[in-house]
Amino acid sequence: MSHANPIDPQWQQLISNALPQKPQLALQLSANQEDLSYLSLRACIRSSPQRTLELQLANSLTEQFQPFESHRVYSCLKIWTPLLIKLHRKIKADFKVDLSMCDGGAPNVASMDCEDPTLLLPDLYAMQAALNPEKYGRPLPFPRFLHRWQQKVPLLFWRGGTTGIRSNGPITKIEDLEANLRVKTCLEHRKNEMTDIKISRVVQLSADFSAIAEKWLSEQTILAPSVNEADFGRYRFYPDIPGNALAWGTIFKHLRGCLVFRSTTSRSLYYYRLMQPWKHYIPVKPDFSDTDAAISWAQAHPEEAGWIAWRGHQVAHRYLRQIGSHFCDGALSHIKPLLNA
Repeated sequence: MSHANPIDPQWQQLISNALPQKPQLALQLSANQEDLSYLSLRACIRSSPQRTLELQLANSLTEQFQPFESHRVYSCLKIWTPLLIKLHRKIKADFKVDLSMCDGGAPNVASMDCEDPTLLLPDLYAMQAALNPEKYGRPLPFPRFLHRWQQKVPLLFWRGGTTGIRSNGPITKIEDLEANLRVKTCLEHRKNEMTDIKISRVVQLSADFSAIAEKWLSEQTILAPSVNEADFGRYRFYPDIPGNALAWGTIFKHLRGCLVFRSTTSRSLYYYRLMQPWKHYIPVKPDFSDTDAAISWAQAHPEEAGWIAWRGHQVAHRYLRQIGSHFCDGALSHIKPLLNA
């Protein structure tokens, strides 16, 4: 692999491992020092004299090699690259495209989570799930789905970490921890018999505050062990509580047949365009203060609630089956032709 600017050999090795091993595909790697935002990449695909994939990472990213960033780059490239090559074959034109790999997306760049729905690509979690769809079984016909759904534990169940983007760095005091949406939601529902909402991972806190925070969360009775992803499928209801970004893992709950309670937000994920409130999920307020009323309605109208859960379940399964096309459609809106290639 050749490269225009010096890059840490660890990045070169990681990216080489992520890309498809095709002898007819030439690879080039470089760092971009100008207009790429952090955790973004620019992919250029050319067909002459042989198909060449040029990848540029933001210079600010290639100067370090952190576990989270390197894993995110590897995961995105492993999934995106075959689809970009497929798109190149389909349109029969050389192109370049900028793609953001970070939780909150990047301004004016195709992203997995952002406020502008025209910029959206399917998120990483959904694309990874599409690689192993049998893990979530087949979509069920409504009578069988309803029978299973009514056998689930009738609780609003959630476990997750203390994530939540802050402009002024990690959380360092109890007052800021209490203001975290996820912690605040847990506190407000800790004595509610219809819910089981607890923190299971203490993250994004300053190193010297983590132990203090864990002790305080335990004292507030909102700290619990982590659970396996499959365990969420045992419960009827799931609150879609955002963290650093929107909760990418909520698609798994749709796949497992949970009735999702989604808050209104200015941000979107790609599959949101495929779902509507009261048809595929139950809408709730951004602070989740009206979940009691939503749960009471669902308990009083089990068939209607089960129908909504089933429709979300069906759309989620269909989304995974078609996710490659969704990615290509999203990327196609942002590619720029390399007319002089």
